[in-house]
Amino acid sequence: MTTTSKGRQAAPVPPRFLTQADLRDRGIRYHYSHLRRLWLQGDFPKPINLSPRRIVWDENEINHWLKLKAEAAA
Repeated sequence: MTTTSKGRQAAPVPPRFLTQADLRDRGIRYHYSHLRRLWLQGDFPKPINLSPRRIVWDENEINHWLKLKAEAAA
């Protein structure tokens, strides 16, 4: 947990989830089947199943993946 400027503990920030449309907005323009191949190979974060027909990704994991890709390209 983090603390505020007055020494109190700040409430934890709940995780934010991204849909495939959100991924496209961040520049990840892969088709679902390609994303699936990548996460099964361990090359992309695994999604979270919200329901049998709805999946999302943890924003922190996606940000970390994007950072790693940017570092690898540099």
